[in-house]
Amino acid sequence: MSGSRFVDTLKALGYPKAEELDPQSFDWMFENETVLPFLEWFSDNVTPANVLQPTEIREFEVLAQSPEGILEGLELDQALQNISLEVEEDVSEEKLRDDIERLSREVEDSKEKTDTLLRRRDKLRVHQTALAHKLSKVEKLEVSAKHAYKEALEQSRTDNDQINSTYENVVKSVSELSSFHTGEGLCEDKSSTFMAQMSLDDYHRAEQHFTQELTAYTQKQFFEGMARMAGEGDSTCEILEISDPQSLLVKGESKDVSDKDCQEMSRLQSIYPMSEIQRINALVDQQQLVSACQYAERKIGTLQRERPPTDIEALSDQLENVQSDVSKIKREMARLTENEIPSAIEESSVLQKTYVLKGDYDLKLARQDYFTSNQDQIINQLVQQRSRNEFLAMAYEVEARNHRDTHKLLVAVAMDLQRNSKELKDRMQMMSDPSITAARHQRGTISDRDTFMTRLHNIVEETDATTDRHHLFLTYSGLVEGVEKLKDHLESLHTSHASTSCSQDNRLALLEKNVKSFEAMVYTGSVRGGQPVLSPQALIDHQGQLENELQKLEQTILEIVTDLSRKEKILKTDSLQATERELFLYFFNDPERLDQVLQDLNTRLQAQLVS
Repeated sequence: MSGSRFVDTLKALGYPKAEELDPQSFDWMFENETVLPFLEWFSDNVTPANVLQPTEIREFEVLAQSPEGILEGLELDQALQNISLEVEEDVSEEKLRDDIERLSREVEDSKEKTDTLLRRRDKLRVHQTALAHKLSKVEKLEVSAKHAYKEALEQSRTDNDQINSTYENVVKSVSELSSFHTGEGLCEDKSSTFMAQMSLDDYHRAEQHFTQELTAYTQKQFFEGMARMAGEGDSTCEILEISDPQSLLVKGESKDVSDKDCQEMSRLQSIYPMSEIQRINALVDQQQLVSACQYAERKIGTLQRERPPTDIEALSDQLENVQSDVSKIKREMARLTENEIPSAIEESSVLQKTYVLKGDYDLKLARQDYFTSNQDQIINQLVQQRSRNEFLAMAYEVEARNHRDTHKLLVAVAMDLQRNSKELKDRMQMMSDPSITAARHQRGTISDRDTFMTRLHNIVEETDATTDRHHLFLTYSGLVEGVEKLKDHLESLHTSHASTSCSQDNRLALLEKNVKSFEAMVYTGSVRGGQPVLSPQALIDHQGQLENELQKLEQTILEIVTDLSRKEKILKTDSLQATERELFLYFFNDPERLDQVLQDLNTRLQAQLVS
């Protein structure tokens, strides 16, 4: 049943401008089951004989305006009973034949109409039975739908309560976190929560005082102390820097200084024999005086204890003995002075140069030891000061990193809440649209006032861009077909995307986890100055091995993904392979389903053989 039969009936009845009507514009009326029986009766039974001609309408109007009026009700029945039928006696045979043919045609038409009515009655009975069966099913579906609606409503209320409580907890947590960071909830007598909130004035003053004291100590030890040690009024000592090629320790003394040292060494060597002889004579004279004094003391002591001898001969003998001893000693001294002492002085003159150089170098080494010991103390103090500053900077960096992580989490939560709020507003706006409310009667066409379904139809329906012809009416069946096509396309995209992205996601997650663990291992104890150098060879070797293993793993994953894509392509293009795969799955996972599929195939095969 379509609008074409309805338009043909209007044309047969002589409806004005029936030729200009479009049959497709009346298809929507035949989709309403309440109006469909009337439209079918109108198209099948109404003929031009049922329509009054203009002459008959004019005669009726004249009769209605006459004084006698129009008979109705009982008056019409009485008038029909009183009418006497006059039989014309002069009826011709041709007229009777025409009347008989006319009556025969009317009888045949009546029989056809009776058969049509009987068929329609049978169809209506079948249709009524089907509707009653559907109605019985619909009642069950209605009960189950109401039950599901109640459950969904309860679940929605529960979810709403949970979402509200979750939002309240989020607001409470954010407010606590905000007060925790701003320090509003802290008492005045309590210290700050974070290092960024603490004042470092005392620390900076202490460090400045320490720097001043260290500077004063450095000047005292390296300039004034070295000057005192060198015995000079003005010191030119500086901090030892071995890496400086202009340093005296590296490039050595200049040529002028070396020449002066050589001249001084020559002068000392030239005056050494004379000065050494003078020193020896002075020592001899000193020893003689000491011995004479000691001898005189002994003699005085002896004279005090004993009486002096009175024998002149004994005294003369003693004097002679003493004089002979003195003369022997003088001869011995003359021999030593003339022979042995000059040769010994000549031999010691060679060693005197070494002695002078040793003394000079001992003095330099003493100065250098004094200098390095003080320098080590200064370096230790500077290292401690730097360690304090770097530790403080590292603590600030760790705290800043934690603050950045917290900020990222809060931004993510804010974006999530904004997205949920926007989605909620969109849903509320969509639900408040009157165009999506359920209609009283189901229709097959989409109303022009239903903007939502019209837009949805325009989205899912593919229009022909080569022509300007559009559908006069948008149907729900076309919308369903477009949605099914879109669903099939979406499923194929999901399948391909899942097959390609699942392995990549797992690999990226594993790589990210490994990178984080490596960063935790590598950057432990690193300073702010930059990334630490991976000096241990074992760590570098393990890292290289790990990179090789990752490359092999990536290659293996790519091969697996390629093999999987190839198999999926084969299953999509070859229906027999897909059916075989399903049968294998049923064989291992669901044997009952496999038996059912085999029975269905057997039934189809038998039906094809019978047909």
